[in-house]
Amino acid sequence: MSTKRDSVRLYKIRKLISELSSKEGRGTELISLYVPPKKPVHEVISNLRDEWGTAGNIKSDTTRNHVQDALVKTMQRLKLYKTTPENGLVIFCGALPTNGPGSEVVTIHEIVPPKPVSTYLYMCLSPGTRILLRDGTEKTMEELKSCWVDESVVSYDKEKGKFVSGPIRRYLDIPIGERKTYRLTAESGREIIATEDHPFYTPRGWVRLGQLRRGDLVCVLPLPGLAREKVNNRAFKYSSKKMLKAALRGEYLRIKSVLREEAKKGLTRAREMQSSGTKEKEISDFLPLLQGTTAGQSFQGLVKAPLVSIAKLPRFDQWLKIANGGLAEPLLWESVISIERVEIPEVRDLALEDGNHSFFANGFLVHNCDDHYHLEWLKDMLKEEKVYGIISIDSTEAGLGILSGDRLEVVDVITSGVSGKTRKGGQCVSSDTIVQLEDGRLVPVSRLSPGSRIASYNFSNHTQGIYECADTFTLIPKEYCQVETVNPKLTINVTGEHRFFTLTDGGVSTIEASGLGRGDRILVSRSLPEPANPVLWTRFPANYTYTVSLEGRESLKAMRLERGLSQPRLAAMLGLHQSEIS
Repeated sequence: MSTKRDSVRLYKIRKLISELSSKEGRGTELISLYVPPKKPVHEVISNLRDEWGTAGNIKSDTTRNHVQDALVKTMQRLKLYKTTPENGLVIFCGALPTNGPGSEVVTIHEIVPPKPVSTYLYMCLSPGTRILLRDGTEKTMEELKSCWVDESVVSYDKEKGKFVSGPIRRYLDIPIGERKTYRLTAESGREIIATEDHPFYTPRGWVRLGQLRRGDLVCVLPLPGLAREKVNNRAFKYSSKKMLKAALRGEYLRIKSVLREEAKKGLTRAREMQSSGTKEKEISDFLPLLQGTTAGQSFQGLVKAPLVSIAKLPRFDQWLKIANGGLAEPLLWESVISIERVEIPEVRDLALEDGNHSFFANGFLVHNCDDHYHLEWLKDMLKEEKVYGIISIDSTEAGLGILSGDRLEVVDVITSGVSGKTRKGGQCVSSDTIVQLEDGRLVPVSRLSPGSRIASYNFSNHTQGIYECADTFTLIPKEYCQVETVNPKLTINVTGEHRFFTLTDGGVSTIEASGLGRGDRILVSRSLPEPANPVLWTRFPANYTYTVSLEGRESLKAMRLERGLSQPRLAAMLGLHQSEIS
């Protein structure tokens, strides 16, 4: 019965997600509220009450009423809860039209999610984040707190491929709570601190910071932060039908006057800039502003240009082509260099009145919150994940756990003073198998004991070394497998379950002796480690002569060939010259 109820509940949540996915509000009239399990309800209500007061500054009467009504309805619903449910709470509330514009009705949807909520309330930025305003200047989030009502920010209309501006509708001042914040650094060195759920514009669309990885591309404003080289005493002539902003010395210059000038003069100046060695990026930022305009502005001073060689566009007709056609898009894509965890006490966010719902923060194109319901976290909770039970048995320890998706939950760890894994598995070698001790002696495995130091191999750093024997034991197997190699010629008797290291297309792996076949390659030692206390063999004096009969020589040769040894190889093993054994 419980399983059936859960299935019906999940079906209803999926149906609601499908319905809400197509809903869009005007500006910032939709509220998406995610409350984690341990978040006190009274704190959430207090935050929403503060936001209700801030919403009173919204200029549009209709929008102001819609936002405040949605906040009131959300607070009323929260008051029904004494404590947050075990998995947290999700509320979607906003003014949605029922029959075209003017028929908006505030509706609310309340969900107890199938999995614990991990994020709270809104996507936010640090107080020191710089926001690009319509007049080309920047103010931090903290500075906007006292003057946001009168400000408009620069946004980007990705459908039309141009910059636009729009007034700030709402300013959000939110405690960080239990959310995580990260510092994202791009290849130009620009940085931004934001919550893990804040969306950044990428070639894949809007992607949350927590889903970005090193090497991913993010959208940035091309002008700020590109200064690398000084170019002295250079005059720029560029034209525009509107007021132009340019990034000179890493800051915005507001053009305060407009002078009538033909666009061809700007192109002539561009050619002069090319011949004088001005960098490609410097010109490519300004050339799109020249084409088809009648007004120009001259600025002379110290300019910094990026380290991009002009040699990529050596001919003037190529510059002319760019000037006539313009840039395909006035934005840049930069690679993410690093994303690191940082802690800050509070965060801020903006909500805009325009239809683009984006703004430039520290040069990054980021999204504001409330033009649509944010359903992605709820969708993630509904993803089916296979659950596995895991038992890990070591020589003296066993672990029990549950694997769900990429999360491993350890249930219990059991330890024992008696080794069990190898004994249970039956991975054994015959008692006469030879191993090398630390001092260089070769002894049968039956003579080993716990604490014996033997030659082994370390796969973490791929080196041979000396390691301590943890345990030994004796079994009487029903049968052995005999494994023989050709070069070098080696023989070993092992149980069928004993594992050997073998070479496959995917690298080094292991295989049981019973699974080995003729022609398989197994890992052997090319040479044993130098013993700590080597045994010194007494060499025969050179002035002594020993005569071996023909029969003896044939016998020695047969023994050498039986072991697959050449004369040079045998001589090297004995520390002799080949002539001494020929």
